[in-house]
Amino acid sequence: GAVVDKDRLSALLAVSLVADVFLISTAVDSIKSGFGTAQEEPIRELTVLEAMAMVDQGCLPAGSMRPKVEAMLQAKRLQPEMQVLLCQPGDAVAAIRGESGTSIVLR
Repeated sequence: GAVVDKDRLSALLAVSLVADVFLISTAVDSIKSGFGTAQEEPIRELTVLEAMAMVDQGCLPAGSMRPKVEAMLQAKRLQPEMQVLLCQPGDAVAAIRGESGTSIVLR
């Protein structure tokens, strides 16, 4: 059998629809630096390069946050003008405004 990754599939769908926003809604409010440590802090904005470094350095759990960030990177690379976000349910509008969640940006 085959496994379909919902995050990657969602990214491809958003790109194919030329969506203005690609948002992953998940159980946490943002991507975290120092995840699982006393120094854990929310990250509001990540550049593509910073996000790629977090993936490459193993900073993101493989079974949870890593595939989400990989899907976000895929969407941003394929459609750079699309707003790419991650937030918890109920925070979509605030995330779009930049008030919560994490966004992936080109800078």
